[in-house]
Amino acid sequence: MDLIEKTLKEATNFFQNFFTTERTVYKRGFLQRLDARLKLPGMLILLILPLSTFDPFKLAPMLFFILFLVFASKIEFKLFLSRIWLFPLFSFLVVLPRAFSFDLTISQPGLIYALVFSFRVFLAVSILSLIILTTPFSEIISTLRFFRVPESFVSVLVITYQYITLTFAEMLRVMLARESRRIKRLSFKEIWKNGGSALGVFFIRIYERSERVYLSSISRGGFKQRPYTFPMKFGLIEAFFITFVSAFVWWYI
Repeated sequence: MDLIEKTLKEATNFFQNFFTTERTVYKRGFLQRLDARLKLPGMLILLILPLSTFDPFKLAPMLFFILFLVFASKIEFKLFLSRIWLFPLFSFLVVLPRAFSFDLTISQPGLIYALVFSFRVFLAVSILSLIILTTPFSEIISTLRFFRVPESFVSVLVITYQYITLTFAEMLRVMLARESRRIKRLSFKEIWKNGGSALGVFFIRIYERSERVYLSSISRGGFKQRPYTFPMKFGLIEAFFITFVSAFVWWYI
């Protein structure tokens, strides 16, 4: 049971930190200095390209470009890996049974498929993480409104972001408070009983806090905000980024 609690705590901490990017979004790196109205469409194209092919020779150059963006954007490589390793590993475990034939021997085409599939997930998650690590959430929302994305979708995205960070933060507080009050090793029955009580407290607290978050948002004018009003900048960074995105589109086509 201790293993289950530790796993739940680590998973909660992982997903909470996944959306916390204050360490990197305000650095003077390559992607941080790139205009978000060019960065988001370009990164979306780079996100779609690896999902369109299973050819390793087409996927390999994307890895080097991602590594270049990581170091050029002044992102610690350890931090970057800590945010993305779980998703490719999980996808590999999901498709791993395809690597075995009916007589439980490893099939080379099946193993290659599992590895390439996981590599595609790795590339896609890496690009998504780069967007999150280098772009403030408010800038992402403003960019979506600049491109006239339906307001209903944007509002749902804002509410989801606020509530998902609130949920993980509140869950971590409940678990830490439960550990701080424990003075002896509990039995299996006591752990399940206390766990049910903690779960009930968690739902009550998350409901109350979500109500306060919603009312505070309404008091500040709701979730609808104005899009970008300043002119789009276009310099060497933007030209370099557009050139490389265009080159990858040509390479994949």
